[in-house]
Amino acid sequence: MSEHIKLGKIGEQIAAHFLVNKGYEILVQNYWTRLGEIDIVAKIDDKLVFVEVKTKTSTMHGEPHQAVTPEKIQKMMAACRLYCQEFPLGDNFIRLDAISIVCDRDAGDAYVQHFENITQ
Repeated sequence: MSEHIKLGKIGEQIAAHFLVNKGYEILVQNYWTRLGEIDIVAKIDDKLVFVEVKTKTSTMHGEPHQAVTPEKIQKMMAACRLYCQEFPLGDNFIRLDAISIVCDRDAGDAYVQHFENITQ
């Protein structure tokens, strides 16, 4: 497994713990569709939240969340539609979020930012 993939997996675990600590219930991690992957599907209150996680070890070339482009959001929305076809929503509303993580491996620390409702 490449270092890039390992870092992404670490970031997804950090993001899942972060969300749980904020009161979210993690429903699925790494949900794959033919249109792309959803890193985390979570639920809080009456909201079904689809989360894109971006992790870096440095901000020298920009913040991790800057990689969540309008094109990436469109792909997320398409993958979310497939998820909703497979798992009916009931009375839940949908929201797309992003979590940006900068890992300092030397310090064993991570800086986490949560961006809610990235479609607006």
